[in-house]
Amino acid sequence: VQRRRVRVVLPGFIYFAQAIGGGPIKIGYACDVDRRLIELQTGNHEVLRVLAATPGDITAEHSLQHSFAKHCIHGEWFADCPAIRRLIHVINHGKWTDGDDREAEFAVGRAFGRTHPLKAATATATESSVEES
Repeated sequence: VQRRRVRVVLPGFIYFAQAIGGGPIKIGYACDVDRRLIELQTGNHEVLRVLAATPGDITAEHSLQHSFAKHCIHGEWFADCPAIRRLIHVINHGKWTDGDDREAEFAVGRAFGRTHPLKAATATATESSVEES
C-alpha cells in the first residue's frame, strides 16, 4: 500500500513583527497572530509588536521571504529596509507610498494572487503612476 502525503494549506496570516526599540523584522505565518506573538516573546528579551498582518498562507510567507532574501539576517528575520517598510505600509493603509519600489511590488506580485487586497493596491499604484506621466 502506497501512502500519499497530502499537504494542507491552512488559511492564516502573514505577519511582520519587530522589537519596540527597532531592529530586525520577522516575516512569519500564523493562524493566530496574537498567540504566535506570545510564543515569540517567550524567546526574546525585547518586547515585540506586530507591525502588520494580512491574510495569506505558508506559501505566500515563503515567497515573501524568498523575495526579500538579500535582506535576510537569520532565518525569518530581515533587516529593517525600505522595501519591507513599504510593504508594511501597504498592508496597513491599502496604498503604496510615494516613490517607486519595484522590490516590494515584485514581492507582492509573487506572493499573492490577483484577488488579494495587496495585489489590487499594486495595480492601483501602477495605474496612477501611468496617469501622472
